[in-house]
Amino acid sequence: MAGGPPPFAAEAGASMSLAALMERTRQLDDGLMGCCRERDALEAELGKMSKGAGRTMAERRRKGEVEARLAQLAKEISALRLELKRLR
Repeated sequence: MAGGPPPFAAEAGASMSLAALMERTRQLDDGLMGCCRERDALEAELGKMSKGAGRTMAERRRKGEVEARLAQLAKEISALRLELKRLR
């Protein structure tokens, strides 16, 4: 490994001030924490649901909504982590 800052650090420094970079990082961290909290709550809700399809139509619909939101959150979390990694 060569010493020195990663190649993208110069690009980020050229286009963003340190204060702006820190603020963007804080915003991404906050967004990531919010998504993770929501994911944890939905996983807990999903764990409490019956293992099968559910007894009522409302249960089945809610289970589908939770599973769809979990998939969406996984993508959002991945994107946030990638952007944070690029900034750091």
